[in-house]
Amino acid sequence: MTNFDVLFEMVVSLWPASIDVSSKKFHDNGGVTIPELSTLHDRVYEDIYAIKDNERLLKMDWAIFTVLHGSAKTQDKIFPRNIDLEKLHEVFDACLAPEFRN
Repeated sequence: MTNFDVLFEMVVSLWPASIDVSSKKFHDNGGVTIPELSTLHDRVYEDIYAIKDNERLLKMDWAIFTVLHGSAKTQDKIFPRNIDLEKLHEVFDACLAPEFRN
């Protein structure tokens, strides 16, 4: 397993298997508010924040949330383990400072 895979497994295991994101509010600027996804993300963030040396875990969590949020715009139920891994890699890599990339 790569470092990315290990981080992904650690963080995705904190998310529920499926998330009902049918309740959402679309905004004129193209954005969308998804309360259930935001609430779950807050809980996962709190769990990770309590872990020592959590910097990369927090970045993976933010990347997962970002990709899930994008998927939730067009779906009413999302499955964190079925996330678009290519997109996740892109977002995660963008979160890392150049000296931490591998």
